[in-house]
Amino acid sequence: MRKNEKKAFTLTELLVVVIVIGVLSAAVLPKFNKVIETRKTTEAEELMASVRTEQEKRCALDKRYLTQMSEMTDIVKNNETKNFTIALAGRGIDATRKDKYSYTLKMLSYADGRICCDGKDCSKLNKEYPTCEELKGKPDYQESPENCAGPENTSPGACDIDPYSCECNPNQEKCCTEDEIWQDGSVRRSRKNVRERNRPQAGSVINAATKPKR
Repeated sequence: MRKNEKKAFTLTELLVVVIVIGVLSAAVLPKFNKVIETRKTTEAEELMASVRTEQEKRCALDKRYLTQMSEMTDIVKNNETKNFTIALAGRGIDATRKDKYSYTLKMLSYADGRICCDGKDCSKLNKEYPTCEELKGKPDYQESPENCAGPENTSPGACDIDPYSCECNPNQEKCCTEDEIWQDGSVRRSRKNVRERNRPQAGSVINAATKPKR
């Protein structure tokens, strides 16, 4: 009878297995991490798309873009998500990655809507975002319109204060210059007199309304 012999791996065989596992890990793990990190950018892209939709609605109604996240609480409850910090940036929006990664997803223009990546860790994403300089250089890149950018202007303009100035009436034959002389040099009048001359007389309106009919 043969005695039962127990077989075991040799030290050389164990070393080969360990080396193979190490090589596979080195090749697969970085790609796996890229996939995981790229999936996290989805939350930022969805928020940025929601903000863009709201801002473009305002622009279509001839309103200015909102410039503070506190004004968009109905869309973005908190500018701090699990992985990103959201901030409005002029005519676009930024999503900055928190924790160990260093990159920022940027929508430079609400009108364009495309997203670029800025930062040293953009290469660690499994999605090929263009750099922001590359995006700006594309021939089909579209800037947001000037009339929608910036905060609402609620202060009176110069023409609201002095509508009779030459700057506000460049096409008129006569307008009052800074030295209170008509441009044709014929008459010297103050802005006050011009305003009073063009202002409807309250007394005449009252008299017309109260004049008895014959």
